[in-house]
Amino acid sequence: MCHLFTSFFLTITLYLNYERSKILKMKEKILSICLLGLLLTLKLNFVNARSIYYINQYDVEFTESQYNYFSNMFWDGYQEFITQDEFNYVDKLNLFESQIETTYLKENDLQLYSTMTEKSRTLIMNKSCSSQCYISLQANWNAKPNVKSYDVIGARLSGVSLVKAGNAYVMGDNFNKSYSSPDIKNNRFGYSVKLENVSNLKVNVSFFTTTGGTVYGAYEHSRRNISLKTSKLYTISQGGQGNVFKFNGAASNVYDEANGLSLNV
Repeated sequence: MCHLFTSFFLTITLYLNYERSKILKMKEKILSICLLGLLLTLKLNFVNARSIYYINQYDVEFTESQYNYFSNMFWDGYQEFITQDEFNYVDKLNLFESQIETTYLKENDLQLYSTMTEKSRTLIMNKSCSSQCYISLQANWNAKPNVKSYDVIGARLSGVSLVKAGNAYVMGDNFNKSYSSPDIKNNRFGYSVKLENVSNLKVNVSFFTTTGGTVYGAYEHSRRNISLKTSKLYTISQGGQGNVFKFNGAASNVYDEANGLSLNV
């Protein structure tokens, strides 16, 4: 009897030890999985934190390469004005991976109106294309213009369609103003913008087009003070100023007849 009891007791003890060992191993596995999950989470958070290079006023997050893309398309600091919708649209078109092509006119190439003295500016047009093209048209003033009235900036499209026109901006030291209502005329558009008495003055507009044609861009500066209404007295056609703006009525002989730019898209 004693022998049987001893055998039973040993059997129970071995069984309990076996079950205890299984439980411990299970606990170790669970702990290992938890630790692995924690390490992966920390690693992902660390990678994500490192990839966020800049956050603008609209809480749009940029990696360093995305930040540099907008610097090349516009200028360093323009990122602050990119909305989430515009960012998402650029990302959707895979434009961050595309090359940027630039064409520009400096002061001597603008061939302004013969009596024009305000020649200290550069006109730049950039394109970045995939299934659509993202276009930036920009006038950089190297000195303050004497006349600060309503200038016009816009584009004429040939063989392509305007997908969307973005805002126009007038920017300078401690100043920025946006314009959101372009004057769209048969797949062509223009903005009237008011210049301000600021240094490092820039006027910019961006837009999206289809591909397979040519985009003509122009920026025309008013030689005297005019009203907003007068600045809109134009049609957009071949042979106009900058190959874009054909002024009429009270706007005739007001603008400086600057050359424009063109890009095949």
